[in-house]
Amino acid sequence: MLVPPYSLPVTLVGIGAIVVAVGWPIRQSVHGSSTRRVDPFRAMRILLLAKASTLVGALLGGAAIGVGVYLLSRPVLPPVPSLVATAVSIAAAIILIVCGLLVEHWCRIPPEDDPDKATPPLGLQGE
Repeated sequence: MLVPPYSLPVTLVGIGAIVVAVGWPIRQSVHGSSTRRVDPFRAMRILLLAKASTLVGALLGGAAIGVGVYLLSRPVLPPVPSLVATAVSIAAAIILIVCGLLVEHWCRIPPEDDPDKATPPLGLQGE
């Protein structure tokens, strides 16, 4: 039986913190609290990092949930450290998912304020 090591949750939370740290300048630029212009290619890379973090968090969280269900479905209960490591891994995966989704939300382009410059819906073009 593969029980997640304690280094897995530490790594997942660390990656989540890094994703939030690199996404913070994008949020400041989008909300206008920073005067620095953000390179669009850098913003796209950060968005892809956030998307990958979300997917990895979901994958590893699902694997940890599977391990937890397997451990709890045995007739003899496993040792408590195995269950604790699994539960902490699930919590860390959820934290990584939340961090990735948060940065994905920060990397959205804000809607334009001027309705005249907005593009019409697809069905109304040229009418």
